[in-house]
Amino acid sequence: MKEIEKNKNYTVITSKISVSISAFKISKENPNKIILTENVKKLIEVLDIYDYEFAIKCKISRKRLSEIITGRYMLTSTVIFKILKQYPLLNLNWLFTGNGKIWLANNK
Repeated sequence: MKEIEKNKNYTVITSKISVSISAFKISKENPNKIILTENVKKLIEVLDIYDYEFAIKCKISRKRLSEIITGRYMLTSTVIFKILKQYPLLNLNWLFTGNGKIWLANNK
């Protein structure tokens, strides 16, 4: 496993088959929740697909994706793992912070 990013709010560890993300406190004051929600929306826009197509591809229920996008539900490590399984070149640093490029390499 290779450590990608360490921050007081989260730690991301990734390998080809696993992702471990510490739990976030779900609150309106948590800026990470807002960043993650906005970045999931941006990812879907960049992919140029509908929300339901993204949910199907990532094996997430449409209801859960809707709750994530509207901010009623926090991204869990399970959901993030499902997204990464479908999009392995997704830059986790971008997903969590909005910094850097969306893709680690050319995705298309």
